[in-house]
Amino acid sequence: AGNFTIPEEDTIYQRFCFSRNDMIGQGLLNTTDMLNIVGWEPVVQSGNEAFVHHYVLMASTQPNCNNTGADEDFDFSEMAYVWAPGESGLAFPDFLGVPLFGDSGFQAFEMEIHYNVSNTLPIPLVSTNCLLCSSFNCRLHNPFQNPTLQQGVIDSSGVRMYWTTQPREQQVGIMSVGDPQVGLFGQTVGTGI
Repeated sequence: AGNFTIPEEDTIYQRFCFSRNDMIGQGLLNTTDMLNIVGWEPVVQSGNEAFVHHYVLMASTQPNCNNTGADEDFDFSEMAYVWAPGESGLAFPDFLGVPLFGDSGFQAFEMEIHYNVSNTLPIPLVSTNCLLCSSFNCRLHNPFQNPTLQQGVIDSSGVRMYWTTQPREQQVGIMSVGDPQVGLFGQTVGTGI
């Protein structure tokens, strides 16, 4: 989250965008060849465990981010990774990888962190050094007021991405079933076939 100041609200959903250039700037190989992501590790800033409720990492095949603050998805339609308390990370077997860069791999990511400022149940995670931990596209949703008015909480949580230049035999993706984006907003689905 790149030193993001958590607003004094009960709950918010904050988006952070990581373009291809952002990732290269954080040490990812600058190449036109396909790389493979071989694992994800949650990074929750020590001391902020009670505030980071969960996060979702969406991916795009476009290399840029929408940094205007406009409320649009900007092609971040593929889920890449999700984290919630109790999940310690994900490492793929040696023959699997998530496509990154190249002609058809992911080029940018958008992480949406759900901050719950009034949460009092800490999650025991300790972390350092994070790839994909910087604030760019910041948009808020604040339906409730923070009853405890906690102020000045700074967060740099994110996700550590493990990658390789070695091609993997099979490419991994996530199949979403149902309406993961809650795009129907209460509309009836129907009776089916």
